[in-house]
Amino acid sequence: LGKTSLHILILTQRDIKFTNGPKQSRGVIEVALNRIAIDARIPGQGVGGVQQVLLTLMEGFQQLPDNEFNRYWIVLDRTTWWKNQIPPSDSIIFVKPPFGKMAIKFQNLFPKLTSLAYPLISKFLNSGNALDELMREHQIDLVHFPFQESFSTSLPYLYQPHDIQHVHYPEYFSRAQLLHRNTRWKTTAQDSSAITVAADHVANDLVEHWNIDREKIHVLPIPPPTRTTISRENA
Repeated sequence: LGKTSLHILILTQRDIKFTNGPKQSRGVIEVALNRIAIDARIPGQGVGGVQQVLLTLMEGFQQLPDNEFNRYWIVLDRTTWWKNQIPPSDSIIFVKPPFGKMAIKFQNLFPKLTSLAYPLISKFLNSGNALDELMREHQIDLVHFPFQESFSTSLPYLYQPHDIQHVHYPEYFSRAQLLHRNTRWKTTAQDSSAITVAADHVANDLVEHWNIDREKIHVLPIPPPTRTTISRENA
């Protein structure tokens, strides 16, 4: 299952017809996909589900016999959870965490508080343009966002939201979180070149609640990594 899903993901990255988003939803962008950047900017703790997805991707890509793409993993400087997990043939792009090393320590110690505060803090972060410029410096053709958060980019991108549970259980989210998810996440999905989700019910939610074209959603089950332990950051 793992290898099959990853092969499908590669075919999706390579062969899909990329669209301009809602304004030109039928327009096709012709892109030669040689360099793909995968956003892995997580601190290492407090994001277990996201880390599992990233570890699955890393492990799966190591198992593939041929590397027809040049992959670049975007990781936060001073993090270590990804070491010995990223395929040796892949490249790494280091970016500084917002507010420096203390931000990583804070998020590792207080993940729930960080989740509550992030929608407000993100309004004051202006890293989108800088990261987009960094992608162009590395001549990236496609960006893969394997979880809901992203950065602004003018490049084609593959978006991989895991769920929109806030739609079904809004009582468990703050007003700021709901606003962030229903604006930032929704816009990212609508403007994406393609979307992958792990299950049909997530695809149905995106169509029903975010008005996403079903044709650009691809259901790819995510198997767990085979390892039994997950590396943790030193607090």
